[in-house]
Amino acid sequence: MAEEKKLLRSAGNSKLPMASEIPDEDTFQEVRVLLKKAVKLRETISEKEDELSDIKEKLQTICEAFNMRGFRQGLVGFQYDGFVTRKSLSKEALLAAGVAAQTIEDCYLPGTPFVSAKIIAFDFE
Repeated sequence: MAEEKKLLRSAGNSKLPMASEIPDEDTFQEVRVLLKKAVKLRETISEKEDELSDIKEKLQTICEAFNMRGFRQGLVGFQYDGFVTRKSLSKEALLAAGVAAQTIEDCYLPGTPFVSAKIIAFDFE
């Protein structure tokens, strides 16, 4: 597996307000504790995800070497299936085929709102 370059995140450049701006002291202290627990848990999960990914990669290599779709040992199994990503529509290909740019733009559907909640671990202040 190729080593990926890690992007560093600066807390000082973050647009997030400081937790100390929470006017209620008890809530502020609760936020401090929760953030500390969350970042430790996120680090552990990340390490375990990397470890699991390595295991899957090795099992996949074994499946390919022996032309198997998977195997099991006792109550644990590994299933290996190859998939192809879904088809996609190319705006460039449509333009090259003579479809007007405004027609393409008019056919876009509006986005739908969603909520994102994530823990951010900064690398330095």
